[in-house]
Amino acid sequence: MRAYSLVATLLLVILGTSSASVYAGNASIVYDFVAHYSEARVDKVLNPGTSEFTSGGVKKHAINLHPMGKEDATVSFNLQLPKVKKGERLILVFGAGMGDGFRTDDPAHPSDGVIFKVRIGKDEKFKQDIMSVGWVYGAIDLTGRAGKSTEITFATNAKTNSNYDWAAFGQPLIVKLGTNELFAAKTVSNCAGIVTAKAETEGVILELTPLSESGTAIGQPVAHTLPKGIFFAVPFDFTRERAYCVRVTTSSPKVGDLAAYGYGFECTLVSFGPSRALPFKGEAVDYRCVVRNTGHGLLPPDLKAKAQLVIEGSQALFEDQQIGALFPGEEKSLQWSNVSLPASNQISASIKVTAGDAFQVTVSKITRVANRPAEAPSPKGAECITLSDGSVVLQNPAIRMTFHKVGSEFIGWTLSVPEGDQWRQVASGSPLGKIVTSAGADGPGHEQDLVATEFKSQLSDGSPVAQFTLARRVDNAECRFEWKFTLDPVQPKISASHSVTTAQPIGILHFSGPMVYAGDGSFGGKKDEALFPGLEYLLTESSSGTENVSPPNNLRTVPHPNKITIPFMAVRSGKNLIMLEWDPLQKWDGSADRPAAVFASPNFLDGQDNHKMGLLIPSVPEWTRENCQTASKPYMLEAGKSLVVSGCIRVKTDSTTIIDAVDAWIGGHGVPDTAPIAKSPGEVMALCEKAYLETIWDPQAKGWKHTNTSSAAFDSQIAAYLLRKVNFVINPERKKTYASVVQAAIDAVGKNNLQLDAALLAGGVGAVLSRMAEHAKQLIATQREDGSWPFKPDEKHSILGKTDDTSSGHCATSAVALLEYALIANDQAAIDAGLKALKYLDTQTRPEGAQTWELQLHVPDILASSKLVRAYTLAYQLTEDKKYLDRAVYWAKTGLPFVYLWSAVDRPIMLYGTIPVFGATWFNGQPWFGVCVQWCGMDYAYSLARLSDFDQTLPWGKIAEGIFYSGAQQQELITKKYPAEAGLYPDAYSPVKGDEEYHWSLNPGLLSKGMIRLIGSDCYPYTYTVKDGQGKILTLTLPVQGAQFYREADFIKGSFRYMYGATIYMILSGVYYPDSVTVNTLGINKVADVESVEEGWQYFPETSIAIIKMKMRSENNIVIDILAHQLRPEDWKELEKKQQK
Repeated sequence: MRAYSLVATLLLVILGTSSASVYAGNASIVYDFVAHYSEARVDKVLNPGTSEFTSGGVKKHAINLHPMGKEDATVSFNLQLPKVKKGERLILVFGAGMGDGFRTDDPAHPSDGVIFKVRIGKDEKFKQDIMSVGWVYGAIDLTGRAGKSTEITFATNAKTNSNYDWAAFGQPLIVKLGTNELFAAKTVSNCAGIVTAKAETEGVILELTPLSESGTAIGQPVAHTLPKGIFFAVPFDFTRERAYCVRVTTSSPKVGDLAAYGYGFECTLVSFGPSRALPFKGEAVDYRCVVRNTGHGLLPPDLKAKAQLVIEGSQALFEDQQIGALFPGEEKSLQWSNVSLPASNQISASIKVTAGDAFQVTVSKITRVANRPAEAPSPKGAECITLSDGSVVLQNPAIRMTFHKVGSEFIGWTLSVPEGDQWRQVASGSPLGKIVTSAGADGPGHEQDLVATEFKSQLSDGSPVAQFTLARRVDNAECRFEWKFTLDPVQPKISASHSVTTAQPIGILHFSGPMVYAGDGSFGGKKDEALFPGLEYLLTESSSGTENVSPPNNLRTVPHPNKITIPFMAVRSGKNLIMLEWDPLQKWDGSADRPAAVFASPNFLDGQDNHKMGLLIPSVPEWTRENCQTASKPYMLEAGKSLVVSGCIRVKTDSTTIIDAVDAWIGGHGVPDTAPIAKSPGEVMALCEKAYLETIWDPQAKGWKHTNTSSAAFDSQIAAYLLRKVNFVINPERKKTYASVVQAAIDAVGKNNLQLDAALLAGGVGAVLSRMAEHAKQLIATQREDGSWPFKPDEKHSILGKTDDTSSGHCATSAVALLEYALIANDQAAIDAGLKALKYLDTQTRPEGAQTWELQLHVPDILASSKLVRAYTLAYQLTEDKKYLDRAVYWAKTGLPFVYLWSAVDRPIMLYGTIPVFGATWFNGQPWFGVCVQWCGMDYAYSLARLSDFDQTLPWGKIAEGIFYSGAQQQELITKKYPAEAGLYPDAYSPVKGDEEYHWSLNPGLLSKGMIRLIGSDCYPYTYTVKDGQGKILTLTLPVQGAQFYREADFIKGSFRYMYGATIYMILSGVYYPDSVTVNTLGINKVADVESVEEGWQYFPETSIAIIKMKMRSENNIVIDILAHQLRPEDWKELEKKQQK
């Protein structure tokens, strides 16, 4: 349906405190820079884009302009300014502000504020040094440039550093101010507009106070100091305060040009029609209408806006629905319930919207209504049959698609599944298709619903095919439309292909492919879960919601195809899962690929009681803008040419989780092979080492930078990697280089302050275990009775989640720390608390909220998947209970919707790139849709790699390899682009842009960790388990991948390969007084302090832990005598009793 706009401009009046003339007029927005951001040229901006930006507690739609270095960060627009009439003005208005959270009191990261600039052409017209939060407003008169081509540049400069430089230009607009007439009134009857003034003296204050409908003050007044002798324009917007009026005062009567210009409202009919995609004759439906104010001004209540429904042929009189006041961006949903339809297969309904005498519009919609078809026989295998009423049924025992015929036309289809001895409808598709052309008999944007008039069936490789066609003249072109539906012989799966062929050239703005309305006529708009990989992972929330991202970035209805990580959409209600998948690389015109996908759950786009999943062309972004279903530029289809778009509809009737859709997609397509990388794993690690030894190594600080801009600090992960290199490298000079760097770093922090990964190679293991034990005690002390941990945000983070709420990722982060210690130390209290945490996590279904330092507690999150996989894998190692392994596999699958399992031809880095979350930083910061943050993915990949040691139901190792290889490709990108940052990889890579999202590089610690895992030489702590004679699990932890440990009688035996001459540590836990330790047939001594000897072992009876320090051979065989453990004190007593008898 086309959207109809109703526009009215309201006059605005103000009162000053002086006797100066007060004028009122009107304002129309000529250019909204935020809305047209895609047209801008952006340079040197960290986190570029638009957002809802808060400065001084006031939110505005804004252009983000965080500077990065000494040069200006810029966003430039080339515009053709409109002409103005005599007496009209053209002005640029904006706010400049630092984001809330800006600090100047952080000694570790000192900030000196930001310089904001605006240039018109090459002339700098605005410059302001800002060092505090709160919007600073600016206005530039462009009247002299009216009718001319003009470049407008917004810029920021970091001065000496860019710490905390979250800067933005709020609501930058070019506004045309109309001519004025004198008014004498006390209030401004609007919520938004512009006040202009010219102060004759210094220090004049202009104050704007928002008022309620009754005229009482609401919120805080906004005061502006007017510059002397300069025409000044102040935009105001009290939409958030829901102000019906604004009081304007000045502190001095010496103010000229005091005038107010109010924005008009614009009422847009978002949707209108029945609540079902395919209604049936004689059955009541709801009629719905959604009206939105898309203007910038208030639709006032005194206009008494209302909507009236009329259905042709119906004798019913429907009560008018009141719209009332609508603030900018606000919408009103209207519904007429249980409307009985006339006995006709074509219903004409109209909606008339009025607002006093200000406007009136009537919109009509024709809806085709189906007859309930004749009863279909039970399927005899896969078949296509025609019923007595002419309807067509495509069915096998698992699925039925019915094509409803009304007169000579097939108007749509319904999808049903078996339920006992009945069939239950779960989806529909009506009309069969839709086309919108760029010019036709009814003017631009001519829209036609498409139905079929001809049908034939055939077999294709044993699969029944239902083929429908329509020949129709569209505008001045003879077109042929064809729909093919191919049924899988066994599975509940139907492939659908939609095509159009033209005899004459035609401009196409929209042609729909398969369009599925899940839940239509059954579970409706309700659901248990829904998934649109890369964009939506829903429980009961609505898609395009604002729970985790602020407008306008919340809209994900028709995304850029490169934002979709796996090409399918799915909705689950109860046991029924409906899914639409497609090949994103299908060439829908023979050369162009990537059809656009549309998703709305529930279907707010059409105002229907279902969930919309479909495909359309021409695609985003070349022809169609994101989140639009109609192209802004027509696709010109040449004579004799065709467009074809295809998809596949799947149904599952015993579904228990939306992850079944992931299984179905992988079952049909497999896991893709990893993309080839320019360098071998060894060369990738060499680049990492260059970073550790040169790029990020700070010899003065004796540490490594975490990013290209951060200060240096000790990094245990890097230290462990370099310690491994010291052990394995043969070249003495290289060995010396590695050793000098890592030893300097360790000496600076002290051996007793290492993490376990480095301590197992350098020493200090006992100190690490003590810290881990203390941390475990703290976690146990703060754990709640149900096994969870509460979220306890400070004031700044309180917007990210409610105090004492929790999430799967928040709890899993603590559970991993607890279970890692439990496994390494074999500590029963930690084991009990860790398993208690998993009992709580068993109640969770979605990975969310593992990054609450800047992201929401309930945002879908791949890092949460990683933590959950790790927690359950650890539990499986501790217990060998398969239920924990099954849950680890489940959580591993929940991470896959964040992983690109396809790539565009021109985006080789895209494959296995990983989206961090389906949300935005701080709601209005960087949106992460279509942006890879590979460190999150590589953390997940490492968890998958560890899972692959125990489960092969999916090729977890292959998936992990693909993610690490994508990280290597991104590392190569940074190394080539910024040689001074060799070995680093981007914090954020955009498959949409094919480049960094912004420039900020990270150290490659996770990448090198993954690479040595892939080559089978993981040096990070790995815990092996064996069982004693009573079935109790004993654990051995050492920095070796691929070791083998087992128990033979009263001995634990193990073997592994390592570099000759190296020294490593091993932790043996759960053993009661080991008797001896032998390495390569040589016994090593039990000692009082294992750190003070070259080789030996130390036992800690209070924890039943032994720390073993070993000199390595190439082949290492270990034997540990555990006779005393096998005959623990309670066993000795039993033995003595037997001897006495």
